Amino acid sequence: MSLKSTQLPTQESVDAAFYPESQLQWLVSLLNLLVGIVNRNEDLSSLVVTETEYQQLLAVLDDLIYGVGDDENHPLSAAMTLVGSLIKAYEDEHFPKLIDLFPELAAGSSVKATGESADSKLDEIE
Repeated sequence: MSLKSTQLPTQESVDAAFYPESQLQWLVSLLNLLVGIVNRNEDLSSLVVTETEYQQLLAVLDDLIYGVGDDENHPLSAAMTLVGSLIKAYEDEHFPKLIDLFPELAAGSSVKATGESADSKLDEIE
């Protein structure tokens, strides 16, 4: 079976002969990574990503950012969005939020480190 072109459901066909073999191998490795994540998760509403997959996704995102840039019409722009979403989900689960580490950063919070509000400081100045 010869791979001349791949028919994408929502876009024009892509001529695989246009891309060097190394790029096709990169794409196959990306697909294998994503399929592995999906196959391991029975409930697709929340995908669990391992630390190894997270590291691989970070490298893939770097490649996608370099190749796709801000071109929303690029054939891999949807893959970049998906990879970014998987990375975000992993980081949300495994890394503390800045607001948890620094409550004073919370929106609408005007509490200083001393415990006094900015408004009370302004009142003292006037």
